[in-house]
Amino acid sequence: MTRTGAGTRIGGIRQPRASAVVIICNEGCTYAEAMTLAREGISLEELDIIDNMRMRRAVSGGLVLEIYGEDQEIKADRLADRLVDLFQNRDVIIRRPTKRTEFLISGLDDLVTREDVAEFINKLDRNKYDGIKIGNIKMTRSGMGTIWIQCPTIMAANIPGRRVRIGWSWAKIDILKKRPLRCYKCLARGHVRQKYPSEVDRSGACFNCGGTDYTIQVCRNRPCCPVCKERGSPYNHRAGSENCRPVPPILMRIEENTNAGRRTAGEVRAQNNETLRIRGRNGEAGNMASKY
Repeated sequence: MTRTGAGTRIGGIRQPRASAVVIICNEGCTYAEAMTLAREGISLEELDIIDNMRMRRAVSGGLVLEIYGEDQEIKADRLADRLVDLFQNRDVIIRRPTKRTEFLISGLDDLVTREDVAEFINKLDRNKYDGIKIGNIKMTRSGMGTIWIQCPTIMAANIPGRRVRIGWSWAKIDILKKRPLRCYKCLARGHVRQKYPSEVDRSGACFNCGGTDYTIQVCRNRPCCPVCKERGSPYNHRAGSENCRPVPPILMRIEENTNAGRRTAGEVRAQNNETLRIRGRNGEAGNMASKY
């Protein structure tokens, strides 16, 4: 299948519109210092991204440089390499994230192996990409096998259709929904650990039932969300699933570094309680005014 421009939908999957480079500053360097060094040491005109690059703040506080247009991946790789060389003696992390897509392949016969599925995935694109994850084949009640795949979206966009031939099997492709934003410290939805200084640490708990002595891969218990159970809400689901009520991030002022100006969890909780009390009082006053 021929490939088209960025943002084009192929086989039900939209190709990435942009390629990103992420700058993460730790305690030893501020974002102002990092951007000063970047402006002095790197020419956007030389990299041919002066008119097709924009910047935004990531949910974790880092800076995301998004590059659009033709050859965006190659240009993003060049920018990332230049930044790595520039900050090699600084407390700065440069990442080159890739948008990924998860899907299930079902209807596999007994002779299809994990290696057969990997061969099919690698044939989707002539370029070799890192970060391809392939699960184990599991047999369903129908007697046919199913397997979980995660690969770069640019590869998944080349899937020819909802049915593909793997061995003698005419397998079915089911694209999975994008996973919601989740904190891997407290397991709640709607924020990341950098933007919500929670005192609760469930980082080692099972995502299925909240147990602490095992992981979800070996769990055989019924789903039990520890976050919703602690709130007093229905909890017969996995932590971080769509049934969980999101907990929005704490908006903290980003000064010279995202680590600057952080408050303790007790101070954040006290401010949130005060905000809710004021909102409740204002809402009650508004209801009174509407009656008269």
